[in-house]
Amino acid sequence: MTNASRMAGTALAVAVIEGILEKHSAFKREQKSGESGGFLPLNPVQLNGLNAAIYFLHHYVDTLTPELGG
Repeated sequence: MTNASRMAGTALAVAVIEGILEKHSAFKREQKSGESGGFLPLNPVQLNGLNAAIYFLHHYVDTLTPELGG
């Protein structure tokens, strides 16, 4: 697996996690008291875990060195 594919996969993972966090925020804004929508709203542990995942994925990408093109 090349670093470019690792970066692309990491970018996709971050985008998916950010999408989940955005859906959570939108749900919380529109939520009626006590309402639940499947896996939403996320609980504090889930929110912290997803934000930590984004943080560490960004740091992982920073460790990848650009590959020399040919």
